[in-house]
Parts: sequence; structure tokens; C-alpha cells
Amino acid sequence: MVEMMTGFCRVCGTGQTIAAETQEEADQKATETCNCAEGKAERLRLEFRKQIRESAAEHKAKEITPLDDETLRIVLELADLVIAGRLNVATITWEEQEIEIKRTSSGLKFSRKKRLEVTIECKVD
Repeated sequence: MVEMMTGFCRVCGTGQTIAAETQEEADQKATETCNCAEGKAERLRLEFRKQIRESAAEHKAKEITPLDDETLRIVLELADLVIAGRLNVATITWEEQEIEIKRTSSGLKFSRKKRLEVTIECKVD
């Protein structure tokens, strides 16, 4: 049953009156709506990670192989380093893909590109 309770931002601890069923839900909603700078950064991190997870799934139209769990874990760790400002760009070559995570002037960017290369060599005497 939904009731009014005090939810606390998990980042700064600020309390807000929230309609929720559980304390955990109230705290989550308070964290999502808090105006603290750290909360905004955490929401950005969570949203960016969510979008990366969604992109990690197979893209049949573009014939891009989905990322396996271990590769996704590594990509998310690198994304956290980019989000934190410890890296400006992270590029990974995995199977036929090139994955890039970087800071841009407007925020953050994640891209997956399918690499196709044809090489022909001919020796000339």
C-alpha cells in the first residue's frame, strides 16, 4: 500500500516526503529527485550505464554481436572511469567491434561500430 514517508538521498542524505510502498522505494525516489550535485552525477552514471546495457544487446539490423557478460562488465568499469573524469576516452577492440566511450563537450558518448576489413596483398617482383 502506498503511503507518504520520508525517503533519503543515498548520496547526500537529504530527506524528502515521498509516496512509496517501502523505505527502499522511498530512498530510491528521493535519490532520483534530489538536487544535490553528487545526486545529479549519480543519476547521469546510472542512466549512461543503462543505455550501455541496452546497446550491449544484439543489434540484428546492424548485425552487431551482443557483448558477453565479462566484456560488458569491463565496458561499464571503463565507463565509470570516463564518467569520473579519470579517463577522457576508452577504446576497446572486441571481436569485430570497436567500442568507444568518451567525454564530449556536451556530455558522454558511447559507440559500438562493426569493423569490416578486406585486405589483399600481392607481391611484385
